Amino acid sequence: NLKNTTFLVETLAGQSGEVGATLEEVYTLIKPFENEKIGVCLDTCHIFASGYQINTDEGFNSFKKELIDYNLLEKTKVIHCNDSKAPFNSKKDRHEHIGKGFIDLEGFRMFLNDDDFSKLPFILETPKEGDMDRVNINLLKSLIK
Repeated sequence: NLKNTTFLVETLAGQSGEVGATLEEVYTLIKPFENEKIGVCLDTCHIFASGYQINTDEGFNSFKKELIDYNLLEKTKVIHCNDSKAPFNSKKDRHEHIGKGFIDLEGFRMFLNDDDFSKLPFILETPKEGDMDRVNINLLKSLIK
């Protein structure tokens, strides 16, 4: 039954001019559906690659403030958790293992210990190699205070 289904719009990295790389664009995409069950999926690699420097205190706080300003924080339902093989603001969607890319562990520590984000499900979305899922999950768990 579609009345019970929540649809999520995922943040994008911005490669090839795709729409949904900025929070303003995500807001514009979901605004027509504001009275329906629609939410946001934050992808850590995508938001970093699209120009949100979530691995510094200032950048993380600025990102969260913008989420609040666009009324997207309460609509955020899940976080795709992955590091970025590509540098900050590269507009490239290249997922990496936690702590092996450009976001570094501090960015993940801030998300995992934030009062709002820590209540959400985190979906590990890293390359599938050997037992790296276990390694990534254990590393993320070690960052929780």
